[in-house]
Amino acid sequence: MRGDAQTHRFADGGFDLALSRNGVMFFADPAAAFATIGRALRPGGRLAFTVPGDPAANELPRVLGTALRGLLPPRMDVRGAPGVSSLAGPDRIAEVLTGAGYEAIAVTALESRLRLGATTAEAAAFLRAWGAVRDALPDPDDPAVQDALAGALEPVGPRPRAAVLLVTARRPGSPARGGRGS
Repeated sequence: MRGDAQTHRFADGGFDLALSRNGVMFFADPAAAFATIGRALRPGGRLAFTVPGDPAANELPRVLGTALRGLLPPRMDVRGAPGVSSLAGPDRIAEVLTGAGYEAIAVTALESRLRLGATTAEAAAFLRAWGAVRDALPDPDDPAVQDALAGALEPVGPRPRAAVLLVTARRPGSPARGGRGS
């Protein structure tokens, strides 16, 4: 099924869990999207997602900013800016999820390394083909884009450091009798 989480008409209470890995930060209206998802969860249903954490602790926005300055949306390396960093802070997450009707909100900061390729050339090719980058570029197939990305990756290599927030929350209410525990 494919649909816009802000407006899709899910069956009320039809799901036990909603899960996303680095996708929810692109909602145009996160409060509306999370409210819609919340209505689709059964009482006591759980929400879990990851989003990029503090942009200052993420090497990828710096790599992209260096390589593609002026071609990508401005301020993608600033916490709370639209797009990748829109949910980069625990306070913003709590504000959005509380407003959408969730409880038991927990945010855990994690650090990892992205595996974009075995070499900087492979990582650059991956980034050039990545929708968030490809859609923003006037000519993503221009060889200069590959060269710029590879050059910007040189200082960090093909596995840039990534700060990630793991978020969990629950729809209010008790789970139905006979259901699996929470």
